[in-house]
Amino acid sequence: RIDVPTDDNENYPRANQRNSPVIITCEYCHQQCIQNDYKAHKENCLRSPINSNYKPSPRIPPRSNQNQNGAKGVVHIPCEICNEPVDLPNWSNHTQNCRERDMKRIKNHARSMSQEPIIDRLPCEYCQKLFPPNQLYSHEANCQNNPVNRQTAERLARKKSPPSIVLPIKRKPNE
Repeated sequence: RIDVPTDDNENYPRANQRNSPVIITCEYCHQQCIQNDYKAHKENCLRSPINSNYKPSPRIPPRSNQNQNGAKGVVHIPCEICNEPVDLPNWSNHTQNCRERDMKRIKNHARSMSQEPIIDRLPCEYCQKLFPPNQLYSHEANCQNNPVNRQTAERLARKKSPPSIVLPIKRKPNE
């Protein structure tokens, strides 16, 4: 399901499409993600069946005392990883499985991040041209658009006296 957020500019649908990110709801955990991030989220979602042995814990209906089932005396403790209520005898096992899934998710995320292209050029702050990181500082220090360089150039131009022009003197033939 794709939900596109709207704002008060309903009269300008093109502006909304350009300014508003597309939001997608995860089919496994129902968390909302920006469309660009959804693929990575889906691959690493703790509730995804791809992420080994996920077994959804049964939901316990809300009560005045959520941690105890009054009739049976069963105590439920929320898992520190997924926040699902887990009965006390299974809590240790459940949290261990959740930790393992979480570690696998983190490793998968790290692996996918390491496969993304590395930015090998950065923009100059003054002219926006791209330079390798080891050349950027030197370029910015000498960039023509750098205000410090402009001020220096203007000062030098003002200090220079106009060039001397020597004009030939016209002499009269009898002199």
